[in-house]
Amino acid sequence: MTSRGDAGDGPGPVERRASPRAPAKGLEVEGVDRGPLKGTQLPVSELGPNSFFVAGPEAVACVKGGQYRLKLHYNARAVVCTTECVRTETAPRVGAVFRLLSDERGAMAMLQEVLRPPK
Repeated sequence: MTSRGDAGDGPGPVERRASPRAPAKGLEVEGVDRGPLKGTQLPVSELGPNSFFVAGPEAVACVKGGQYRLKLHYNARAVVCTTECVRTETAPRVGAVFRLLSDERGAMAMLQEVLRPPK
């Protein structure tokens, strides 16, 4: 017997998240060195404590597993960090997920600031 999901006509696999995610208001990313994001400033639509989703077709062109130096822009400040592209998506949203490498303390602090609830 086949369940609804096994036949391909039901919802797809569910992503299990180990940490909370939140909308990213005012956070943008720009490619620094090479690759499809170089010189392009794109919005970050969702973020967690050490990763974020960059919306846009340019982000989809990034290679899964590839490392990218990105500049995060928030509240008239900017910090450059090294990230790894961990996933690209083409439907229903278009973009890619980037994870900060473990030694990126400045960028992690910025993500924590964006995640902090407004006072």
